[in-house]
Parts: sequence; structure tokens; C-alpha cells
Amino acid sequence: MGPSGGMNIDPRVEVLSGIVPVGAESLTSRLDRSHVVIRTSHAHGALALATANLLARLVPSVEIECTDDSFVTIPVFGAGTIAELGRRTVVAARLRPPAPSAQSFIIGVGIGDSGADLYVSASCWSLLLSSQPHLPLLGRGPAVAAASGLAAAEVVRRLVPELPGPRLREQIFAWNLLDYQCTVAETEPPVGEVDIVCFGAGSVGSSLIYSLLLSEGHGRAVVVDPDKLTPRNRIRYPLWLHEPALPKVDWLEGAARGTGLSLTGIRRTAATFIADHRDPILLAVAAVDSVAARRDVADALALQTLNAGVSAAQFHVSRHGFNDGFACVYCGYVDAGDALDQAGVYSEMTGLEMARVKLLISGELLSDQDVRTLIANGVLQPAERCEFEGSRLQDVVRQRLYASVEARMATGSVPIAAPYVSALAGAILGAEAQKASLAGFWLDRRVDVDCSGWPTGLQSRPAQDRTGRCLCRDPLRTEAFRRIWLPHPGEPSQAERT
Repeated sequence: MGPSGGMNIDPRVEVLSGIVPVGAESLTSRLDRSHVVIRTSHAHGALALATANLLARLVPSVEIECTDDSFVTIPVFGAGTIAELGRRTVVAARLRPPAPSAQSFIIGVGIGDSGADLYVSASCWSLLLSSQPHLPLLGRGPAVAAASGLAAAEVVRRLVPELPGPRLREQIFAWNLLDYQCTVAETEPPVGEVDIVCFGAGSVGSSLIYSLLLSEGHGRAVVVDPDKLTPRNRIRYPLWLHEPALPKVDWLEGAARGTGLSLTGIRRTAATFIADHRDPILLAVAAVDSVAARRDVADALALQTLNAGVSAAQFHVSRHGFNDGFACVYCGYVDAGDALDQAGVYSEMTGLEMARVKLLISGELLSDQDVRTLIANGVLQPAERCEFEGSRLQDVVRQRLYASVEARMATGSVPIAAPYVSALAGAILGAEAQKASLAGFWLDRRVDVDCSGWPTGLQSRPAQDRTGRCLCRDPLRTEAFRRIWLPHPGEPSQAERT
């Protein structure tokens, strides 16, 4: 692995600033010379556009074919015909121009005609993928974003044979986001009203909002994040289709404006927001990227908390209570060894001293001296000094640690950015956020997904921390939670009084 000789670094395979693995160019050249055609119908336009959006970030030449030229308005993508919206989306999503085509791949989205290499369809809660035509599902809901993510992953695996994981053969793959089993849902209840406070507006947090908008979700969302958008991260943000130089929460407010989702952005840290917030939180979402931030979210004492964690091509989404016999959102991170391991990885990748790294991952921002050290170590380019001074260390060491898949090339492993990882994690968060009135279908604690293959339908129920050091073991917090949500018989809860 070493620095590239040119300034035009390909973000699809960039590991650190200006550094790409040996052999990456042969892989990216293959993606650049691929052409993906998405054939769809008017009724499945949202799924077709969502699939094109993810693929265009990796494969610059993507085209949507739709014989129906009716005028439509689709959240995220705008107004126009499906074909025209497809052209706009591909131009906005791709990071480099296509090269002359050497291989093509055809996707049938919501159509049963023969001649495609992959077929995909989705209803509100279920999805189907197959190599042969199938009777298409139809609907709008969380399954749209999920189906687009799984379809994009399968296409990339087909175009890059060096990627690990199974390929779809003759079988039909089915999955649903009601009970996460590998079947089509037996019932299709309507999505419920959203009422969430989401901590974090990065690739996963913004993908939650992306999924809600694609679902035509309605309700209320508060998003808390102090950071601004960083152009280098655009490839992993499916909602990012333009170039706004904005705080993340302002960007999300703009994306939701005019939809059924009332979104309020708060440009603060989780800790400062929670310290001042007095209203009970029914459902918190931890879409954060540090142990300290998850501890802060646990301190919100929400009735329920959703958590998402991403590592390379794998991620998990979990639903938590508080001191109920199962893990709270912080239980899995309470061991100090987790933070030390993270600090060690960051120190090795950046050359910063371990003691300084510990302070940075605990919430301190990069100083001028930190940035000078990163430039001297070749982690940042001199031109990036202004961009990163006052930013987070996590934004510097972003790529190798999340949302990527590794191709096994003759010259060694080449990590490829995988925007469909965060899109799929956001889809599951979006599904859970829209199940407020569907308690019988709430995630049974935790589901793990490896985007190198297919969801398995398996769920787990992690146990509560047994060391006694987690926040959910603290008597004062436990009593405070009880006063808010579990009063004595005949007493109104604080939430009811509020």
C-alpha cells in the first residue's frame, strides 16, 4: 500500500488521504468500463432510482430505461419522468466520468420480462431478488431502500469476481423488515408515524432519513449532530446528491422540507443536547461512531433506543430498553478495552500519540498541531489543513473502518467503498422507527448483516452488562428511568405529565 502518484485520488479505493492500495487501478478501471442498465416501470420508479443512486457511486455508467414518460414526484430525487430523474441522479451521484463500456449488466426492477441478469422488487415491508423473472412485489416502505442496497451489493459482486461472498444463482432470495425472516411478510401493515431523536447525521444517520423519505414516512424527527459535511465522505452518504457546504443537520432539514417528515436539526453534541433536554424521548437512535457518544445516548434515558454499528461490510442494528435484563445501548461498549483498542488502531493509522488519540476519540477536536502532525505523517494533504482543523479524528480515519468490502487481488486486498452498507443499515433503522404502533413486530433485540452475502434472518438477545459498571446498573439512573416511564400504580409518569 502506498501513496498514489497523482492528485486525482479515487475515493472508491482511498484508504487514507492520498493513499490507495497497490492494484486498485485495475479494479476501478473495470468498474469505470462497466455499464448498468436498469429497466423498470412507472410504479417501481422509487426502487429503480434508489438502486441507480447507489450503483452510480461505484459504477459511473448507469442508465434507467422506462417506457412510461409520465411526470412523477419522488422524495429525494425530485420531479420529472423516471428516465429523466435517472439521468439527473446518476450525474449527481457518480464521482468520475465513465470510460468506454467493456461489459454490461441489466437489472429488471419491478418487471417480469426476460433478458435481465438480476431481478428485484419490493413492497412496503418485503423484497425479492432473483436471477430469473419473478412475480414483482409492489409498494412503498422501508423495503425499498433495503432492496436497493441488496441489489447494488449483488451487482458489485458480479462485476468484481474477486469480492468474497455468495452470488445469487437459481434461487429467489426473499426477506422482510417486519420480522427479518427470509420470507415475504404474511401481512403488510401500513407504516406508522415517526417520533424519534436521532443522534448522529453521518452515513448511517443520514441513511435513516433517506430511508424514511423513500418510504414517504410521516411524523417528527429531531437530528442532533455538531458537524459539517465533508466532501470526502459523499460516496457513503446515499442522500448526498448535491454539493452543499452546510452543517449536516441543515442539509437534512433541507432534504426533508416539503415532505411528510417534520425534521428539526440541532447542531450540538449528544452530551450537551441531553443535558439541556427536558422532554422524555420515546425512541432515540444512536447513529454515532464512538464509545463516548453511545454512553451519552444511554444517558438520555429514552423509553427505547435503536443502535447501529458498522465495521467494513458488516453491521448490526439493535433495539434496547434500560435495565430490563437485556443489554442497554451502552452495555456492549462498557469495557474500557473497547476504547483502548480503538485508540490503538487510530494511533497506528495516524501516527498521533496514544494519549492524544484517547482525548480526540473522547470528544476533543483536532488542533492545528494535530493537523500538522497528520500532514507530516502523510495522512492528510497540505491543502486539507483548513478542512480538518477543528474537525473530529473519526473523520480522518473514516474509510478503512466502515462501509467497505475487500477485493482479493493478486497484489493483495483492495478495500472498495460500499455505500450500500450504510443504506441497508439506514433501511433497518427506518423500518424500526416506523413500527411505533406495531410492537408485535419490533426487532427482537439485535440483527446482524454481512453485506458480503445475504441476510440470514437470525436475531440475538445480548444480555445486560454483568460488571455493574454500565449506566443501566446505576441506581440513580434506574430510579430516574422508572419515574419517567414506570410509575407506581395510579401515578402519572413524567412522560404523561409532560
